[in-house]
Amino acid sequence: MKKQIKIIVALCFAFSAAISTAQNVKRYDGNIHIDAKTHVLTADFTITFNTLPEGKQMKLFLHESTSDLQLKSGSSVIKHTITNEEFIEKDHAINFDKANIKNLKLNIKYSLNLDSLSNNGFRFNENWIELNLYTAWYPFNTSYGRFPYTVTTKISQEYQLFGSGEVVNRKKTWIIEQQIPSIDISQVFYKGLREEVIGKIKLYHYNINSENVETIKRNTRSHFNLLNSWLGKSNSNDLVLGVSNLKHTTSYARKNFISLSVSSKYSEFYDKILAHELGHLWWNKASVTNWEEWLNESFAEYSAIILQRHLFGEENFEKNISRLKKSASKLASPYQLKKGVKNYQSSVTYKGAYFLYELENKIGRAPMFSLMTAIHKAKIKSTEKLLKLIEEKQGKEAATFLLERLKK
Repeated sequence: MKKQIKIIVALCFAFSAAISTAQNVKRYDGNIHIDAKTHVLTADFTITFNTLPEGKQMKLFLHESTSDLQLKSGSSVIKHTITNEEFIEKDHAINFDKANIKNLKLNIKYSLNLDSLSNNGFRFNENWIELNLYTAWYPFNTSYGRFPYTVTTKISQEYQLFGSGEVVNRKKTWIIEQQIPSIDISQVFYKGLREEVIGKIKLYHYNINSENVETIKRNTRSHFNLLNSWLGKSNSNDLVLGVSNLKHTTSYARKNFISLSVSSKYSEFYDKILAHELGHLWWNKASVTNWEEWLNESFAEYSAIILQRHLFGEENFEKNISRLKKSASKLASPYQLKKGVKNYQSSVTYKGAYFLYELENKIGRAPMFSLMTAIHKAKIKSTEKLLKLIEEKQGKEAATFLLERLKK
């Protein structure tokens, strides 16, 4: 279990790779064909840029098993080199000269055997074909910024699609469009599954027994309703929740979409992951390029603990705090912590969440509840503004207390 927790800690929360505040990429447009019999994906992407990044060379990452790779701009083929540089897992770097890009457009074609996608447990399954950033199935460089996208996929008629974006079906063709700039093109092609509805939430599940399905539905409804009544209505009005038992080591949240990986038993451990990812529908405003992302991760984590306290009671809360305290004792403070250092993700998630618990102990539960509402509504993106708001709402002593804890 410790090994499993370690893997999930490292990977399951909102993706934390360095993403530049520069918006070099304007949008992605892709035409995909998936042959579910031969397990081959062929892709034709056009990346449109606002501006090209600094330097002479550009770099994109893509799964290492891709073949028939071709880069073009206009009518000219672009020469490229491949280097063994991993960003996700089992990907490599495609390097090329920036000067060869004309009219700010780059076309990339390639083929990919889906059987080779084993990153983070996302192995090919004919009933649940999940594609996302963690599989490195599309060309990306997170330092070029977030992007809207439209991806059109041809796949045999028995398949349907859900994911992060508006989905439209035209016979054997599926179109997913995300107008809000994203870090990921995440989608799941499925067959033989039943769609369930939890209020405004659509639930798709695979290899989950009926008892667990009912528990997931009940808990999701409880968590989502409390978050809405507590923090205010989420802007994710049409949430899609995909839950699978396929030994994925990663759960993640994207715009209007959550992918949750569970085992055969849906325990309180997995429920907290669900609650954390639901929390990210509210706690997602801070930059993910630096330590300020503790405002996303720590608040989502402590919200999850509060949600479980509401659902399971004080005993569960005390257990969660005990685990949190134990984890936090071994971690550096997230304050001005550099990305990439050992246990960075755990620090911005667990250490910061423990500080929030300590702040709650100081000011009281009801004031903390109200304070978190005010923080969300104020769209706080920096620790500096957070401390100013705390001073305004709870006094200078409370703001100083949290700052001292962060600097300790």
